[in-house]
Amino acid sequence: MSYISNIAEAITRIKSNCKFAVRGENKDTQQKTLDDCVLEWHDGETPISKSDIKTEMDKLWLILVAKMESVLVVNEYRTVVKKHTYSSGCS
Repeated sequence: MSYISNIAEAITRIKSNCKFAVRGENKDTQQKTLDDCVLEWHDGETPISKSDIKTEMDKLWLILVAKMESVLVVNEYRTVVKKHTYSSGCS
């Protein structure tokens, strides 16, 4: 996913049916991309501040990290269960 896509996703999460365009290119960082992009608001949309967009992008990042951590925990649990199952050695 590109930083431009992250910006668009954050805007959509703030206001789901918002009509807008994000113009710019991906920079080295998400913040640089947000700072340098041009946001166009269509059909009389009230602009959303870049600071509000940044806050929402941070929330999305935390959600992603939490999902990744939960997948790691589940995979670790499965590995432990699998090892225990194979090494139980019931006779």
